Amino acid sequence: PATDAVALRAVAEGALLGAYGFPWYRTRGGDDAPPVVTGIVVDTTTARAAGLKRKDVEAAAAAGAVAAESVWLARDLVNLS
Repeated sequence: PATDAVALRAVAEGALLGAYGFPWYRTRGGDDAPPVVTGIVVDTTTARAAGLKRKDVEAAAAAGAVAAESVWLARDLVNLS
């Protein structure tokens, strides 16, 4: 349970980083292909109960998503080189 914006950002960022995959060179599809993550849902009940405002929750999640997407891009570039 995350009770502040820093913890919420870490949860969002960690979930997205954990979902990273690089399937570009795979030759087989079907059941063997890894699932594609299109988004995550972060339960903010504890943070909201601790007094965190909705705009702060959304800003923390967005910051985590931007950081994770940047790392995904860097990983893609390294894997392509």
